[in-house]
Parts: sequence; structure tokens; C-alpha cells
Amino acid sequence: MLLLIALPVLYVASFGPACWITSRLDDPHTVFDTVYKPLCDSGYAIGGLAVGESYEVTCEIASIAASRLPFERPRYLMGVGKPEQIADYVSLGVDMMDCVLPTRSARHGCLFTSEGPLLIRGARYANDSLPIDEKCECEVCRRYSRAYLRHLYSTGEFLSIILNTYHNLHFYLDMMRRIREAIRFGKLERLRSDLQARLSKANPSGRRVW
Repeated sequence: MLLLIALPVLYVASFGPACWITSRLDDPHTVFDTVYKPLCDSGYAIGGLAVGESYEVTCEIASIAASRLPFERPRYLMGVGKPEQIADYVSLGVDMMDCVLPTRSARHGCLFTSEGPLLIRGARYANDSLPIDEKCECEVCRRYSRAYLRHLYSTGEFLSIILNTYHNLHFYLDMMRRIREAIRFGKLERLRSDLQARLSKANPSGRRVW
């Protein structure tokens, strides 16, 4: 059974035949409290967020949704998010996420690192022998320098997109691994604070950097 709750900026779907329910966003609690829990048995997708509203509103609504969904079922928040936000969503009760950001950023030469985004097209990297991120263990960081990756990007080599994408996806997957480990040892809040401090400081405006 697939249940979609369509709100102005929110809907919830289970993983499979569909029914739609509409409500006003200014009082989403009523919808969550009165419908759908017995109808969905495999998991829930929370969507319609991160499409223009503020990050604070996205977190508020995602928190309301996750808190009213069965704990034993996976909660999937669609279309998020920035590296410094991932642990925040997990702390709200979200289990899974998807986002175009790592691949789209890679195509524009924006590479994610443990110290914030790196724009590989910058002239400063023309003779830089360091890897993208010295703390990263992906194959790209093990084998290629920033100078080589900048050369590929500047000359329009398709290999640039491939290697940049590989690195960014590894960065996100490794972040999720670290989050799972932090949950296991009761240190999620410490990890969340650390990510916010380092990554938000690197891009204080929160704007797209390419």
C-alpha cells in the first residue's frame, strides 16, 4: 500500500498502490495523527520539502513527520541535503536520504572535503600535488593530485566528471558510515556538532559555491 499525503510543501508516501490526502501545512499535526499508520507496512517517504522553504522549516516539518511515523519502519526524506545537514536530519529520525548535490556539484568542479567545499577550477590548484582531501581514502584521493584534476576540468575532459563524481559519492557514503558508527556508540550529537562547526564555517552563507 502506498499512501501519499499531499500538503503545500509536504507529502508522505509508503513504499508501494496510492491514495492522496490533502491538508494545510500550517497544521500538519492533524493529518499525521489521524491517518495512514495502519495502511503502510514497508516504509515511508517524506517529500515535497527542500524546494525553496528555509532549512529551519524543512527541519521542523521533517521532525513532525518522522516523530509520528512508526519507529520500526524506515523513514526516507527525499531530495536532501548538504553535507553539514545530513546528521541533523538523522537526529530528527530520518533513516535514508537522496540528493543530486554530490553529482551535480561534481559536474561543476565542486568537490566536498572534510574542511568544506573545494572548487577545483581555482588557479591556486594548478601546481598543487595534494589530493582533494588528505583525510579521504577514496581511490581518486589515493591516485590523483588536485593539479591533475584541475587540468582535467579546465580542458573539458569527461574523465573530470567521472573522477569528481566518484569522490563526492564516496564522501557522502563515508559520512553515512560515520553517522551509523556514531549512533552505535551514542555519539551522534558530538558528530553533528563537529560537522556543523567545520563545514558551515567553510561556507558560512550556505549558498551554492560554484
